[in-house]
Amino acid sequence: MVCVCLYYVYFLTILYGCLFTAVIVVGGVEMNIEQLDHLNQQHKLKAVNFIESGHGPMVIEVEFTQDEAVQKELIKDRSGNVVTCQNVKEGYQICLKAGVHEANLVQIETHDEACRSDFADYHKESIPLKF
Repeated sequence: MVCVCLYYVYFLTILYGCLFTAVIVVGGVEMNIEQLDHLNQQHKLKAVNFIESGHGPMVIEVEFTQDEAVQKELIKDRSGNVVTCQNVKEGYQICLKAGVHEANLVQIETHDEACRSDFADYHKESIPLKF
């Protein structure tokens, strides 16, 4: 599926003679602040998770419903790069721009990442935040 999408973008680039920026994500949704606001207004937003791993920057994961299935995406900027935050306050500011006032803080221990052979469900060990 991804190869088909990439070939299609390449074909369009050749056909129209211009460069397209393509961000391929699950479900065809490019998650950014505007999309987060749109999902929030349509009541399709399930959860917002501030994911903090080790000593690296924090990322914001959005859980939403699309076609009756729950999807998960990281918030990205206009260039398609994942938005990172140095602290929770920066995450609050991003969410408040989209009208979101609740999130979960998910802290992942680096030891857990290295020692697990399967995917861990870190969302069970999250701290609810309201702002």
